[in-house]
Amino acid sequence: MAPRLPELSHLRIASSLGHHLPGAGLSLRLRLPSELTSLSPGCGLLALTRGFVTPLSTTPKTSLADSVYRALRRELIDGAVVAGARLVEVDIAERMRASRTPVREALRRLESEGFVQRRGTRLVATPLGPDDLRDIALLRVELDGLAARLAVSRATARDWERAQQLVDALLLVPDGDDDGLAVTHAKVHGAIYAMGFSPRVSHFVENHVLSYIELALSTGAPRSSPKSSYKAHTALLRALSSGDPRRAEAVARDHARKGSRVALRSVVERNPGRGNGR
Repeated sequence: MAPRLPELSHLRIASSLGHHLPGAGLSLRLRLPSELTSLSPGCGLLALTRGFVTPLSTTPKTSLADSVYRALRRELIDGAVVAGARLVEVDIAERMRASRTPVREALRRLESEGFVQRRGTRLVATPLGPDDLRDIALLRVELDGLAARLAVSRATARDWERAQQLVDALLLVPDGDDDGLAVTHAKVHGAIYAMGFSPRVSHFVENHVLSYIELALSTGAPRSSPKSSYKAHTALLRALSSGDPRRAEAVARDHARKGSRVALRSVVERNPGRGNGR
């Protein structure tokens, strides 16, 4: 049973304990009882209705850090944060209206992936250039083609059903929600890798490679609408489930090339002459 709190109605509070809430010209700091201190900061909002605490969402603990990560990554790739710019944790937290914990987690992830680098005690931006994206595009084409060919013989009927459900979810993304579309798109391709590769390899790809592959579609190039993305991925899935490994590989490689080509063109146009110093 949820712990009792003083009678409050229709008050929504951030689950980060002690978070400041903007009110009518004032800030309110709430101190919750010790029974609630184990709640994850990212578990979503809570409703205090008739004296009981009730979670309004089941957002995973990492969701806020992931949102901050994606926002920062987009700024680094788009050039909104220029190479060499210092990334200050407290400034980012204030700008994104988040606590420092998810910002710290996002920066660690970006550092491990090479988007930022440490210079002494400072973290500075190292945005990707066209040379990086060309290599990522080549990797994506080869990996997608291999996964598609292997999935033809390895995937079960249930696997194809799950993959189609993820493709169908593209239609649920609101128009203009680029981050939502990117997340759903990554899930679709993650499912294809899971069908084609062994659990250990697909886990490695999802945790260490997929984020780079997603860069090919997250560089500020105009995103397709959820409807057109659904159409393209329905055609892709139809080819992969055709039973013809050659057709599946060819369609998957072409699908990867098209997305990468649009993204790379966008980066080159926005950053003329910028490479990686090779």
